[in-house]
Amino acid sequence: MPARHSVRRVDGHEIHTLANAKVSVSLAPVYGARVVSLRDLASGREWFDGWAPASERRLRAPRDPADFSTGPGAGLDECLPTVAPCRVAGRELPDHGEPWTTPAPVDPVAAQGGELVSAWKLRSLPLDFTRRITLSGATVRFAYSLTNRSARPTPFLWAWHALLTLRRGDRLELPPALRKCQDARGQAFPWPGAMPGCDLSRADLEAAPKKRAKVFVGPFARGAATLHDSRGPSLSLRWPTEVMPYAGIWITRGYWNGLHHWAVEPTNARADALAEITRDKSPLHWLAPHETREWFVTARVG
Repeated sequence: MPARHSVRRVDGHEIHTLANAKVSVSLAPVYGARVVSLRDLASGREWFDGWAPASERRLRAPRDPADFSTGPGAGLDECLPTVAPCRVAGRELPDHGEPWTTPAPVDPVAAQGGELVSAWKLRSLPLDFTRRITLSGATVRFAYSLTNRSARPTPFLWAWHALLTLRRGDRLELPPALRKCQDARGQAFPWPGAMPGCDLSRADLEAAPKKRAKVFVGPFARGAATLHDSRGPSLSLRWPTEVMPYAGIWITRGYWNGLHHWAVEPTNARADALAEITRDKSPLHWLAPHETREWFVTARVG
């Protein structure tokens, strides 16, 4: 069955949805084309955290566009060209990048053909960024294109910043070869027991003093992660490791804004700030003059 496109207004916000018999995905163009829902229609499981019309945490503009923590803390944002705010080449790069605060209208022609296409022209660095969302059976494909507008090499850091619903009994499965993780300072820990009494694969942080964790895993031989619901549903992520060989793992158990969620963030660097990796001339972190790079993330429900 082909994907159906529909538009509705919720609390004054225009919401675009693609749906077939197995999965639906919805986004809000005015809030940086934030993906506010990814729903398994067979089980009813909502995988993107926290947004629903009747919830206390409604979709809303951030109180301070320079501070990600003042936003709704839900759904999928695209972090580009950095996650943490920093200064690169004399330019201030904003908290969690630019797209999340930049309205991105849906291409109406593509939507009629079953694609949700959003595009951004970054101001902080000379980068053009496009995301195309399509459905195939139970799989949602997020296809990306990034172009350097400049005649000079340009660095970038991208992370797939999907804040995922966390329910009791959920479990994160990574490839068995990944047995270590590291924090933002580069200190290594065993995966998933980064500290005694904690199991990051189950978001069990009882031994953590602040009940949160941010670690990086990789490089991956195969970009893969699966979240399992103890009642049966799962969400399987896949991505190309030749472009995005790492993933950030973020967990908060009430620490950040009182929220309980986690994230699996395919990325091209084991860092949150672009300034930390600009000395590394690896092509993973740089686009050549006028280069275009493409990659994808797929999310399969069921």
